[in-house]
Amino acid sequence: MTKIAILVIFPFILLLLPKTLFDHSHYTLCIVQFMSGKDCVSCGLTRACMHLIHLDFKAAAYFNKISFIVLPILCGLLIAELYQTIKAYRALRKASSQSSKTIS
Repeated sequence: MTKIAILVIFPFILLLLPKTLFDHSHYTLCIVQFMSGKDCVSCGLTRACMHLIHLDFKAAAYFNKISFIVLPILCGLLIAELYQTIKAYRALRKASSQSSKTIS
């Protein structure tokens, strides 16, 4: 049940966070940028996705155009994971209720 709650609440948290939250960071976690000093293909993707979530298409395109492909894929994966989790939870509840009926 906790996983279902997290999968449902997480997108809303992203909507509540300001779209510029990651824009002005001087630190990077990108290994390619750290080693070479140059941006890799996915640099700016987090910032672009945050702007895209807030429907700021111009800024999203500025940070990384790939976000227009990646974000819908991530949304689809989130929905698929939520569906599978709910399905497993229902099966577990059904098995649990059947085993308690058998014991009684």
